[in-house]
Amino acid sequence: MKRKYGALGFVAGLYQVLGVLTLVAGAVLFLLALITRLTTNGGFRFNIIEYLTVTSLPTITLIVSGIVLYAFGQLINLLRDVELNTRISAARAAQSARAQRQSAQYLKQTVFVLRQAADRPVQQPVYVTTAPAAPAPPAPPPVIINNPPPASTAATMIAPRPLPPGEDDFTF
Repeated sequence: MKRKYGALGFVAGLYQVLGVLTLVAGAVLFLLALITRLTTNGGFRFNIIEYLTVTSLPTITLIVSGIVLYAFGQLINLLRDVELNTRISAARAAQSARAQRQSAQYLKQTVFVLRQAADRPVQQPVYVTTAPAAPAPPAPPPVIINNPPPASTAATMIAPRPLPPGEDDFTF
């Protein structure tokens, strides 16, 4: 999504740049005052209380002011990020709500169809029966060959033995 409040972003950047410049200026002034104090009055023999109150206090104030300005610029950016994340979350929540509505509508239609199907009378299955098959015709009696084979064949044919009435070929 596109960020809103572009002018506020510019102000935040300006505060951060001013904070860094103030911080650097304070650090440089602090070091210059320290070097100046060390080079005068014979080196390390100077009054620390006088140094901290007269010379260092303004430079420490500059350093703290630089940190506060930079932090304020960051705070403005934080508020812009919160606003952006809130809009993104709202858009995603709306998208999720639409998906839930569609899912609920689909579920409602499915339940409606299932209830309609349950209200219809169930048809009993129809079983088709066929008439019993006609009995198979009786098997023809075996043929007994009494004629001798022609003289040209050397094989002898053996006629099947006739079965007594009531027996079949598959009984042992």
